[in-house]
Amino acid sequence: MIDAIDSYIRHVRLRMATINPTRSIKGPMDAFDWPTRKIESEALYLLTLNDEPIGSQGGSQAVPIVTHMVQWSWVILGDDIAANVKGRNRGNRYRVEFQIKEELRQASYPGFTEKLHLTAAPESGSLTFSSLDPKAAISWTRLEFRKDTDKNSGVVYGIATTYITQITDAILS
Repeated sequence: MIDAIDSYIRHVRLRMATINPTRSIKGPMDAFDWPTRKIESEALYLLTLNDEPIGSQGGSQAVPIVTHMVQWSWVILGDDIAANVKGRNRGNRYRVEFQIKEELRQASYPGFTEKLHLTAAPESGSLTFSSLDPKAAISWTRLEFRKDTDKNSGVVYGIATTYITQITDAILS
């Protein structure tokens, strides 16, 4: 099941490299590990929340169709109002927030990709993606955006939720 999430984040990373190559993308990571000790302002973190079989709408006990709920999270610190002065109006946070949303919308297009298998070499740490045999695909929903702003500091906490759908590998008897 991890192949679906790996394939999704790979797709977004490849598209983001052409949209905004300076945008940092972290994860995937379990939502219980969020927030990390050190948060990079304006970086995108992919959090995994849960996965559920679709049930009677499709699939079977042996080959279920599963939906993974994942969430992009980011923090925007914005500019200081004046040197060492923090407050509600943090300068550029409004523009940065909309820039991040637009970049994620574009990077998530067209809403599907090939499902790949990730292999990590323990010695070098290099990652290799390979096609499955037979080939498979994953799809995801449009992003749902929400945000929260700390009234005292002006820090913006943004999230974008999507649901990745995949047909799982058959259970061998």
